[in-house]
Amino acid sequence: QNAYGTCGLGNTTVTVFPTLCATNVTDVYTHPTQGARYGDRPRLLIRKNDGYLYVAGENAQGSCGLGNVTTPISTLTQIIGLGNSISNAWPLGGAYGWTVVQKTDNTIWVAGYNGFGQLGNATTTNQTSFVDVTSAWSGGGKTIKTIVAGCGGWNGADYGNGWMGILFTDGTFKNCGVNTNNQLGDGTAVNKSTPVTPSLGSGTITDVQS
Repeated sequence: QNAYGTCGLGNTTVTVFPTLCATNVTDVYTHPTQGARYGDRPRLLIRKNDGYLYVAGENAQGSCGLGNVTTPISTLTQIIGLGNSISNAWPLGGAYGWTVVQKTDNTIWVAGYNGFGQLGNATTTNQTSFVDVTSAWSGGGKTIKTIVAGCGGWNGADYGNGWMGILFTDGTFKNCGVNTNNQLGDGTAVNKSTPVTPSLGSGTITDVQS
């Protein structure tokens, strides 16, 4: 399926055979949430050997992070603003999705859908350009181990989901976004646009799933 240009070939026609879309690729990034209800509207996110990220596909909420652009991207496009010191990246969801990037200095950057404050930048405004949320999520210096999320019909009803949780390699975990059913585990039923730590008692968290 290529209706939103996800194949990065410069068109929106269904591509039934493997077709070369890029060379000098060192990493390809994906996430289970891209197979949600709007699974035909994901993003292709890669890194080339120049260190930069390149993106194509669904961008209705600015999840490609290319600035004031909310139209589909059918050609793999360099995300210049993030620089080329990228450690890891996570494209989450489809039509109602967002993208998380961690740089080699462990800073955390986000772009895309933010209707429930799930990006953790103290707003509920969609981010069409990548914004630094390091201080809110980790305080700096922590490496991301796992990201879980509810978006675009993944792990819940239709596209009205909007929460994200990040587990760091030191065993700390925070989450934020929609919380109407106490899913953030902080003892409230209030949506959070800044990350909170769930009440889990003592001990080190080794894994988290959604």
